[in-house]
Amino acid sequence: MVQICNKVDLQAPIRYNHFTMTFSDQIRQAITDSGISRYRLCQLLGIGKASMSRFMSGKTFLSMPTLDKLAIILNMRVTSEPREYLRELPDAVPKGKVLVHNREKPSKRLGRHGGFMVWLTVRHHGVYLCNCGWAQHLGDHYISKK
Repeated sequence: MVQICNKVDLQAPIRYNHFTMTFSDQIRQAITDSGISRYRLCQLLGIGKASMSRFMSGKTFLSMPTLDKLAIILNMRVTSEPREYLRELPDAVPKGKVLVHNREKPSKRLGRHGGFMVWLTVRHHGVYLCNCGWAQHLGDHYISKK
């Protein structure tokens, strides 16, 4: 489900950092993670190897009809991932939420724009049960796929 926030300034420039993957980068990552060879994907999509190569290197884009086919082949869907970044740990994880951290080395200091980041979100396919031993008093917690 895609949710649109009505507080977004559509005139403001979009800024990406090393914690943000563009949508195109996420699609490239899904292609890489799929285990399907690029050659086979090209056959299934009806595009040339050069087109796929240019897309994977970030030099061009895929058409919407091609992206539609790709979404079917890779069983992809667009979802939103609401995150509530934390500055400090809660006493308990609220019902219906899960505690997630990024892949940085766990620490007591929580970051909001880098380093070890922690957030609350709804459980979804992009998080996996983590057994790193961090914050055991809060029960199970998860690690982000990215």
